[in-house]
Amino acid sequence: MKSKIIVTASAIALTWFAAAIQNAAADDFYKGKTIRFIVGYAPGGGYDTYTRAVARYMGRHIPGNPSTVVENMEGAGSLLAANYMFNKAEPDGLTIGNFNSGMVTQQALDSRGVRFDARKFGWVGAPGKGWPTCMVMGFTGLRTLDDVMRSGDKLRFGGTRAGASSDDLPKLMNALMGTHLRVISGYKGTGPIRVA
Repeated sequence: MKSKIIVTASAIALTWFAAAIQNAAADDFYKGKTIRFIVGYAPGGGYDTYTRAVARYMGRHIPGNPSTVVENMEGAGSLLAANYMFNKAEPDGLTIGNFNSGMVTQQALDSRGVRFDARKFGWVGAPGKGWPTCMVMGFTGLRTLDDVMRSGDKLRFGGTRAGASSDDLPKLMNALMGTHLRVISGYKGTGPIRVA
């Protein structure tokens, strides 16, 4: 019994010691460094907003308290950012990308311009769940789906690129529900779409 207690106490002590060494190593690594957050959309949209919210506090919860900076790399529905993260960003723990998760689908569909293998990304997580929705401004006078169905092709939606939910959702509604929504693609994010 006595030897069991000694073995258990030794194991606990070794675990604490290993954890202390790891924390010290992380402290040394991140101390005085900056973590870059690459956002695949323009300032002012959803991805930008919640990336900035996460970046603002994240450094406080990492050993060494690194500073953080958010960089917007908008274009092609965040494809530019995804390609950058895979091909150019240093895999050194100092760059975090936030791009549309639909990029994984684009790889599976062999979409043009995809230059990454999503299976090889170091996935960390997501700051939240999002459900694609279509909405219209109040000044349109459209209040119900029936109103939308009767509107013909007058209703326009801003999109970022084929394959992004901003483009695909209105097109799916056209195909599945018989709407006649027009998608104007090529915006650099939700912020510029709202302004238009």
